[in-house]
Amino acid sequence: MKKSVSMFFVLFSCLFTLFAGGFSETKKFDLAKVINIEVDLMFENLTVSTWDGNQIVVVSESNKEGVFPNITSINKTLQIRATDSGTDILLGEQDSFCNISLMLPENYLAEKIVINAQYKKLDVKKLNAKNVSIKPGPENSLANITADYFEIPDPDQTDINISNLDCNSFNIWITAGDVNLSLIRVPAKDSKLSTKNGKLNVTIPAASSFTIKADSYHSKFINNFTGTVNTWARDGITYKHNGGGTVIDIRTFEGDITVGAK
Repeated sequence: MKKSVSMFFVLFSCLFTLFAGGFSETKKFDLAKVINIEVDLMFENLTVSTWDGNQIVVVSESNKEGVFPNITSINKTLQIRATDSGTDILLGEQDSFCNISLMLPENYLAEKIVINAQYKKLDVKKLNAKNVSIKPGPENSLANITADYFEIPDPDQTDINISNLDCNSFNIWITAGDVNLSLIRVPAKDSKLSTKNGKLNVTIPAASSFTIKADSYHSKFINNFTGTVNTWARDGITYKHNGGGTVIDIRTFEGDITVGAK
């Protein structure tokens, strides 16, 4: 009897460990075989980071056996798609859960990276590509992105937090929500940031030369470079810093616009 009870607790312990740790799957891809990366998720959390290896690594962790994203490499494009149970999850028929970690080599430069992750958590710790397009969900953190062109093309209502963006131009447009954007440097080409309803906060290195065009139909333009506040920005305000330069066009229908030093 004691032996049976002992075996029961051993088996129970093993099952508990398996459930607590979940199930994992790792896939690796050679750099020469991947030029573009396309990510299209539903209810999976995604983390993007870099590491000191020489392969692209995708690690998936799930609470259900066999419930992993669909990962393929076709014509030098790495595709990461939502799990097959995504539709069922949307209908509330399953309680599957999956975390995805996309790890890119430090020296890797993609031609284009497109990320659609509008429903769950998106955490970009570091990313380097010529063109980057991201549609984030309500829980997002975007940091240390280096690109020739960066865009956020009209996601649903959500707040956006972008720190240490380094790009030649950007176009960020959201339906509604606040945007906090910090730039490593002034873009080489004219860029845009806009929302229908929300506060826009942009920080830029003070030693840079640039031109701000601010337009807020109902709210204020707060310039922390000069310490001035324009309570009426409906007709647009132009501010030239250090003689002016590349234009950063910032627009919101209702919400304060704030610019200041990084």
